[in-house]
Amino acid sequence: MSISAPVAFGIVSPGRWGKILLDAAKDVPGLRLAGVCGRDAANAAAVAEKFGGRVLPSYDDLLADPAIEAVVVPTPHFLHHAQTLAALRAGKHVFVEKPIAPTLAEGEGMAREAAARGRVLAVGHQMRFMGFARRLRAMLDAGELGTLAHIAIVHGYPLMLEAKAGDWRTAPEHVPGGPLDEFGVHYFDLLAFLCGPARRVTGSVNRHVTPGTVPDAAVAVIEFANGVIATYASHFVSTGINRLQLFGTRGMLEVNRLGQAPSWWQPTGDMAAARTGGPPPQPITFPEPAAMGGALRAELADFAAAIREGRPPEVGARESLAALRIARAVVEAHETGRSVFLSSPA
Repeated sequence: MSISAPVAFGIVSPGRWGKILLDAAKDVPGLRLAGVCGRDAANAAAVAEKFGGRVLPSYDDLLADPAIEAVVVPTPHFLHHAQTLAALRAGKHVFVEKPIAPTLAEGEGMAREAAARGRVLAVGHQMRFMGFARRLRAMLDAGELGTLAHIAIVHGYPLMLEAKAGDWRTAPEHVPGGPLDEFGVHYFDLLAFLCGPARRVTGSVNRHVTPGTVPDAAVAVIEFANGVIATYASHFVSTGINRLQLFGTRGMLEVNRLGQAPSWWQPTGDMAAARTGGPPPQPITFPEPAAMGGALRAELADFAAAIREGRPPEVGARESLAALRIARAVVEAHETGRSVFLSSPA
């Protein structure tokens, strides 16, 4: 990958996650931080001192700076739509965190604006850039799991266990899907990477632990066009867990904590062995990149390369909207008691 000159980018209101992205971006040759803005002037100054770039008085000033080619938007979900549209209309390329927006209508509007202006719009779904995801894709392509039948995922973190009324994450207009929006869209994008487009979705959500009416637990059942069935269970309010199991005719693969914790491959063996649990599990390891380092660098490097090469990013609006459609379909299925059929992404 050859990039003639680093893409000069600005960042708006970098909080905890924004600083993680900046820490990854500093090691991407194709990117250079050129400007920082935010309501907290002291924070903006500290970010500029650590990572470089100039402090701009406001977002409008950042967007008006002709030296800034792209904008990174790591802000809360409900700000993505307005901030992204403003950047696109100012002629900037945009990397926005997931989910692309709280509503499909807003996300689709962002996609249309980027297409109309010929700008790159990348979305922060870094899971498919991780070493375990690339390895799984290669194993499926090589037929190592046989015919894939079922994928089971359990994924959650006590993000809202001590939530207070007034937290933006307790407002349903900000996070309509609860853990489906915070966590699920990552795995829904990974499932699309592994299985292709989703065909039908059902599921249920629960709202009885945290304040407000945002779901704090959810279960999705997703049928893919290739025949694979996936189950996804998530929560906001209990012990952190991240487990992925793939069941194929040749065996079962279990990936724990994105491949960073002990993981296992268990071949099916002969029928007699399979009935009693199969042969003993065999440890399996996965290559880098991992979550917070190399995968973030890889997705940001892809963003820079997409700008310079005039191509779509690996994960753009289309891919992010496909993940968000699944999240919204789970809520719809819960409310209507019916399966939701999805059309394939255009």
